[in-house]
Amino acid sequence: MTIAHRSKPKMLFVIATPPPYAGTEIANQVLLDSSLGIDFDIIHLPSNLRVKNSERGVINISSLLKTFCLLAKLVITLIKERPQAVYTLISQSFSGFLRDSFLAVIAKIFRKKVILHLHGANFHNFYKSQNILLKKYIKFILKLADAIILQAHWLRDVFKDFVPESKLYVIYNAIPPEIFRNSNSRKASDTKEDVNILYLNHISVAKGFLVFAKAIKQLVSETKNINFLIAGDVISAERNILFSQDGKRIVFDNINQVIEEFKQNRDYQGRVKFLGNVTDEEAKYDIFKSSDIFILPSYSEGCPMSVLEAMAFNLPVIVTPVGALLEIIKNNINGLFIQPGSSLELRERVMDLAADCNLRKKMGENNRILAESDFSIDSIIPKITTLFKDVCKN
Repeated sequence: MTIAHRSKPKMLFVIATPPPYAGTEIANQVLLDSSLGIDFDIIHLPSNLRVKNSERGVINISSLLKTFCLLAKLVITLIKERPQAVYTLISQSFSGFLRDSFLAVIAKIFRKKVILHLHGANFHNFYKSQNILLKKYIKFILKLADAIILQAHWLRDVFKDFVPESKLYVIYNAIPPEIFRNSNSRKASDTKEDVNILYLNHISVAKGFLVFAKAIKQLVSETKNINFLIAGDVISAERNILFSQDGKRIVFDNINQVIEEFKQNRDYQGRVKFLGNVTDEEAKYDIFKSSDIFILPSYSEGCPMSVLEAMAFNLPVIVTPVGALLEIIKNNINGLFIQPGSSLELRERVMDLAADCNLRKKMGENNRILAESDFSIDSIIPKITTLFKDVCKN
């Protein structure tokens, strides 16, 4: 008697992967490289429209043509592969949302299940800033989804006004296994005199870099042993995050002018180092290993990969209570909070941690334990697998 083996559910992933190198693209790659392929037949349709972070949100002929090509490829793939469900992201900017909404509509025309994943926590401000017609369109698109993945539990209260709560799932980003393997060799030093502060993310206003810059100027003039490592792409024109999480419009200054001041002023030379956009994994690991404190003073976040990576590398963190960070970081346990926009608070928290090696070590150890227990690929993938199976089954 021959036993018939049931085929795995076929999933179409319409997502972007590096380049550009940013948290969302890295998180997407982690999913593609994970064990999801054991339970699902995954087809990947790359949705990359840009290869540079600085080009995000730009609307021109090239981006329109690439969007049209993406939609055409989606139709062809749906006809050829016949997946049961389509997994894609949902943006919180005007141009990004339109593109993502077209993907969802086409998938629904072909009667496919649709899973939307929001990487961010500013969707409510994006929605509020639109006119009545666009608000209706946004609600329509969200109601098309069979499931929506969020990155913070408090976002359920935001989205329950759009869709039934049964469609909402909270799943954090996962840390790649190689991060844990490479972070094992980092140990906090009890004798090291210099303290290295790491900022690794987009160098942008929305990520709080100008707040960090003000704190740096104060700290350099007041201390001798605190140094600053800055890595990431410079985003001089913000197009996606225009509001802080509490709805206040962000004030945009000339970020390039601030960076040039650091590079030209002798007071900062040797103490403020710009490392560029670090895309080589080994080089990034070395930067984490040489750091003592990680900082991300963002105005808005989802579940930032850079913070999760810092946690895996036994680093204490100083962050703002935004996005999933409000749920992940416990003040004085595994990190310190500052209010968005407060360079004074940031300076004070840096001074507190820089002066207390034992506190840094304890917070770092707590972060490593939390990273392994709650954010490893082994703890996150089962949640996504259950969600996908439920959607494909219903």
